[in-house]
Amino acid sequence: MGGGGVSGSQKNRAAGQLSGLGGTAQDRMNQQYAQMQGTQGQVTPFYTGRMNNGLPFYRNLTDYNSGAIAQAFAPARADIYRRTGQYTNMPSGYRDALINNLNAQQGRAFDSSLTQAMMANEMAKQQGAAGLMGQEQFAGNQALQYGGLGAGANQAILNAQQKPSVWGTLGGLGMQGLKTAGAMFGV
Repeated sequence: MGGGGVSGSQKNRAAGQLSGLGGTAQDRMNQQYAQMQGTQGQVTPFYTGRMNNGLPFYRNLTDYNSGAIAQAFAPARADIYRRTGQYTNMPSGYRDALINNLNAQQGRAFDSSLTQAMMANEMAKQQGAAGLMGQEQFAGNQALQYGGLGAGANQAILNAQQKPSVWGTLGGLGMQGLKTAGAMFGV
């Protein structure tokens, strides 16, 4: 009746530690949230741009006349013009056949890379969206975990067993005495 529970110093020490833990968790939650906002401010434009626009060099991959493949074939085309330009008595159609063969090779190279470029662009858009979602999920989960830790520490303090005060102990003893006396006298 008069004992039980934890002592005042034990309770105060535990409450202080739990309160400290709760405060630390709250601080970490705020730090995590601030870090998430800072990082989000830096990477969100990148991910949003990638999600909305795809690869920044997509036009270069898909421009037949002046893109990457056209530039790759430009030296061969210039070489044909340079080698065949000095001959005035070439067989009819020889130069045209060389250019047509080069054009066909360039067309095949462009066609085979076009689908790959479109798929790479789509993947870049999806990775931009995934980056945005991953960033949000990671930071949100971290903040929630710290918040839960702080709330749990505060709840533990609120739910701790209370040690009775002196008045509660005396009252409890008095009630126990009355019950004992009543039992003895049959009341």
